[in-house]
Amino acid sequence: RSLEWQITDKHSKILCVSSVVAGLVLSWPALPLYGIKSTELVLSPIVNGTSTECSIDDSSKNTSLPLVYEALHTLVFLVGVFSLVILYILIGRRVRFFAHRHEARRASSSNGLDATDQRNKSRKTRRERLQKLQSECSSSEGESNASTETKSSVIKNSPLKSKISFTLSSGMGNNAVDMKPSASTLSRNDSVNLNAPIVAKQAKCRKSLARNTTYLMFIISVVFILNFVPVLTLVLIRELKKDFVENMSDPERTAYRFFLRSYYISAAVNPIIYSIFDRRFRKAVSCTMREMFDKFTCCKPS
Repeated sequence: RSLEWQITDKHSKILCVSSVVAGLVLSWPALPLYGIKSTELVLSPIVNGTSTECSIDDSSKNTSLPLVYEALHTLVFLVGVFSLVILYILIGRRVRFFAHRHEARRASSSNGLDATDQRNKSRKTRRERLQKLQSECSSSEGESNASTETKSSVIKNSPLKSKISFTLSSGMGNNAVDMKPSASTLSRNDSVNLNAPIVAKQAKCRKSLARNTTYLMFIISVVFILNFVPVLTLVLIRELKKDFVENMSDPERTAYRFFLRSYYISAAVNPIIYSIFDRRFRKAVSCTMREMFDKFTCCKPS
């Protein structure tokens, strides 16, 4: 929507500050809720003990606050997911619309290819005729200059000198005026033909950048959803079913511990996704690494 409202730099800064404030508001209840969680372990009939971990604090374990907190996070997550799905559906419809229109243009251009070739041939023929006419006029101009000198000596003392000289000069002026627009038109057509590939290449680069950016944002969103679904699901099940973790076997508990922190995968995978789909990100990383290497080599003693 290039002709409608756009996000300016000021709006971007306001949105960034607002996201930080919203994150603080949603996460501050974790300070009183999380702490040391104790669990009784029975290793054998005569050996038992207590294990501790950083999780829901013992003082909040038997209250409804953890469930309300996780339900709020799940609600915010679902609102974000549904918003992303709706937005990408709209984007997909627009992309499909422009793709169909592009195919229609390609079909119409292929149908008019013969007419274009015919126009190019006629344009080439006109250009050759103009060049030939220009060369003939340049040669005739030299001859007219010589004849003008001869005639000027004959009519030097004639009473019609001013009228004849005006006629000769106006005739030469008409030839010059007739030729100059043709030459300028020819040079302008040549410049347009030379600039056409450059303009087409720039348009192709802009389309490729927009397409890659759309794919990048879509993949980032999908990775975000896939990484947060497991942890939110497990936390909700844990709060609703109190003996959910205690009844697990060792392999199940290992998988549970892994997916309980699956949201870290999103932060680890994002740079890899950006490096694959964003050429500007790769260029920025390359420049940063080169600058760091140059500073290291400059500071290294010889």
